[in-house]
Amino acid sequence: MMRVLERVVQASESLAKVQHPDPDLLPMPDAGEGARATTGLSQPLFAQTAALTPELRADGVRRS
Repeated sequence: MMRVLERVVQASESLAKVQHPDPDLLPMPDAGEGARATTGLSQPLFAQTAALTPELRADGVRRS
C-alpha cells in the first residue's frame, strides 16, 4: 500500500510542477489564517447545521 501512496504523491508532485498558474485559484491559507477564520465567532454560522448529530447526518446520506 505504501508503494502505491508514494507513486500517487510523486505523480501529484510531477503534475504540480508543470501546471500553469490559474489566476482564478485562491491562495492556500497559512496555518494562522485557518485558525483566525473560526475564532471570534460567537455562534456557528448555521446553527441548524451545527446542531446535527453524526447519526442524523448519516441518516441523511443514507436517504439520499
